[in-house]
Amino acid sequence: MIECIKIKNFLSFKDEQEISFVASREISASQSEQESWFTEIGGTRLLKMLIFIGNNGAGKTNALSAISYLRHLAVSSYSDKEEKPTYKPFLLDEDSRNQPTEITMYYYIGEERFSYRVVLNADYIVEESLILHNGRSTASVYKRLYTDGRTVINFGNNCDLNSEDRKALVVSTLNNTTVLASFGSKNLASEVLKKHYLYFRREIRMVTGSDFDPMELVEDKDALNQPTIKKVIIDLLHGVDAKINDYVLTEHVFDIPKEFLDDAPKSLIEQIRKNSSDGKIHKWDMNFYHQTSHGTYPIDVEMESRGTISMIRMVVLILDMIKNRRCTLIDEFSYSIHQIAMNLLLRMYIALTSRSQLILTTQTIALLMNKRLRRDIIRICKKNEDGETQILKVNQSKIHKNNNLFKVYMDNELDGLPFIEDDFDFDTFITEVKSALN
Repeated sequence: MIECIKIKNFLSFKDEQEISFVASREISASQSEQESWFTEIGGTRLLKMLIFIGNNGAGKTNALSAISYLRHLAVSSYSDKEEKPTYKPFLLDEDSRNQPTEITMYYYIGEERFSYRVVLNADYIVEESLILHNGRSTASVYKRLYTDGRTVINFGNNCDLNSEDRKALVVSTLNNTTVLASFGSKNLASEVLKKHYLYFRREIRMVTGSDFDPMELVEDKDALNQPTIKKVIIDLLHGVDAKINDYVLTEHVFDIPKEFLDDAPKSLIEQIRKNSSDGKIHKWDMNFYHQTSHGTYPIDVEMESRGTISMIRMVVLILDMIKNRRCTLIDEFSYSIHQIAMNLLLRMYIALTSRSQLILTTQTIALLMNKRLRRDIIRICKKNEDGETQILKVNQSKIHKNNNLFKVYMDNELDGLPFIEDDFDFDTFITEVKSALN
């Protein structure tokens, strides 16, 4: 689980901003004993969820992108030493454009607390470290530094690579690739490095809520056909009165047409056969069965409600997170999902998960009406006069716990409100638009 991430000089983040998952002393308003909003590890209470809200362009997506970017650096290696690393600095002043990006994450694997830090510029990895934090003491797995035109890697006492594999890893680590990613591309023996590489590769996932093709839902057919998952989906659809009592996925198998085999590029044909063990085309359909007073009728997935599809997709994501203990980043959560259904999904997630984390961006500020919502999971994104993203927590000493959080936000007491009517002359605006159109 993530404890915190620090971001400096990345996209809209200029000065260092910290995103912390450490829970406050706030007492949850949940009515269910099962709904604990945090998990305690090593005496630290880590929130299972963070929600970023704010104006368009305030940097909500960039906050998620920073975590996804660190994951990319940790697992993606380059084979060409001349290739430049991905570099996305703050661009709204001349100095930042040429300064390195710095991202540090503190996280737990099991009961052990680690920090992983990467500093890079447009040409190479400047600095990288993986450290074990054991109470007040630390033990280095490795530290890497670019100095005097070359990369120097020092392995610490917590690294279990043998001397031969250490030499192999040093030789294979290019200036544009992290040590962790280089390790992942090699057949080297280290349980310590392996578990961190797999942590970033398997346990951090970014999903876009919008621009979702309903037919993509069928790609999750293995999950959708699991009896346990299917029952959860049907029960939730009943809970929000969707009138759906079943869904069925049907597979259709076709021979590849001879004309296609004669005309298609050989590489495409080989790819199709590689993806299909029997050399045939497999197509899946999905139908939802709606219960009405006239009987039960099927509706194809492409004709189904967007909100229903989005809700089912969220159920599959949430159950996957719980099973695999993932940290899932969802940009534009709640897309097309009704507020009541969305609250139900969040309750389900909080009640069922123990070691997974959910990080959301949303424009749906009606979430703030949820009485069960802890205030310490809310992060307000806003930009200052220089275009820098700032991440703000709800000031619990300023905003009384009995205040309606939605009203507090709409009254601009939390900052980050995109439209302040008192500062916007709507009549003048319309007059000027009319003049421009004429």
